[in-house]
Amino acid sequence: MSRVLTTFGLTSDRTIVSVPTQSGSAGGAAATASITVGGDRLVIIAGPCAVEGRAMILDVAERVRRSGASMLRGGAYKPRTSPYAFQGLGMDALEFLAEARAATGLPIVTEVLDPRDVEHVAQHADVMQVGTRNMQNYPLLAEIGRTGRPVVLKRGFAATLEELLMAAEHVMAHGNAHVILCERGIRTFEPSTRNTLDVSAIPLLKAQTHLPVIVDPSHAAGRTDLVAPLSFAAIAAGADGLLIEVHPDPACAQSDGDQSLDPTAFTELMTRLAPFAAAAGRTLDTRWGGAHPAAGIGHSANDHNARPGQSPKALATLRSGIERIDRKIVGLIGQRVELARDAGRVKREAGLPVIDETQEHEVLARVRELAAEAGLPYEDLHALQAYLIEISRRAQTRQTSPRTTGP
Repeated sequence: MSRVLTTFGLTSDRTIVSVPTQSGSAGGAAATASITVGGDRLVIIAGPCAVEGRAMILDVAERVRRSGASMLRGGAYKPRTSPYAFQGLGMDALEFLAEARAATGLPIVTEVLDPRDVEHVAQHADVMQVGTRNMQNYPLLAEIGRTGRPVVLKRGFAATLEELLMAAEHVMAHGNAHVILCERGIRTFEPSTRNTLDVSAIPLLKAQTHLPVIVDPSHAAGRTDLVAPLSFAAIAAGADGLLIEVHPDPACAQSDGDQSLDPTAFTELMTRLAPFAAAAGRTLDTRWGGAHPAAGIGHSANDHNARPGQSPKALATLRSGIERIDRKIVGLIGQRVELARDAGRVKREAGLPVIDETQEHEVLARVRELAAEAGLPYEDLHALQAYLIEISRRAQTRQTSPRTTGP
């Protein structure tokens, strides 16, 4: 039987999905009644692949809000290829997301995996998401259809457009017309990207259905350097919005860190989207925060002539990079101390002196060569290496209690 509800047969108007916002205020500004997907304004949904903790999601929510995101995404339940990978925090994550919504006013978008969880997820989420692996999970689609809750329906990574539309038909046949289609890339023979973004799917879907269409450039690319150009292409092709992964520290993300933008990169992307939106006859829905119109493609509005007290975007990007490196340095020092502690234990067990001055002198003797290779002042690097040796000495000589695994 052919499609009925997703076609233009019963309506000549395009569907605009309305997502209610939190009543009250967000960031000091009164919240409006709803966010619409499918109208003149482009909707940007941003947040981490997975909610990894309360502080983390509250921090990300506030930062993407300030950058101009329309809604907050975050996974509570994560379908992973490996059964040993992080599966999400479940109900705790839903509570954290609800707290983030209350703090920022941003509506929540989160994935549901199991028909048995639909009712509980619907109590917390403003928009439910069906992931690529569940596009043809018909019991799940039916249960979501009965809720009437807006849903982002992702295209299966090997699904045709007709199969995607039939999946939407399943949701709508159970009474839910609030369906948002999502192109997130399909699996091809090309190994350079995680998936291949099917840009042609956007205008094709627009010609075949009245439902709004958004694009997930993060999953399509699988790498951060392609998120921006794929976002530009999606908007130019007629997408109604974007679904973008943002993590406060992508290098430490428990899932999809390689494709997640850090908050500074997301802010920069938001400033660059405006001219593409304008060229497509659209505007960005940035009601919550401080994304500024772009001064030009590829440049932030604050790159030049920043007012006193404001940091140029370029400086903010550099500071963010320095912070990430500092975190890595501290982590490496921690690893070094742990190895030194283990070395001290081995020495004691072997009856060897814990302090080996000959080895320390050999380490310091290498500093001049290392300084030349790195282009650093010898005196500075020598002082740093000497301090690391002192830290290691304390770790090796300090008597620690044996580690235990239980009471």
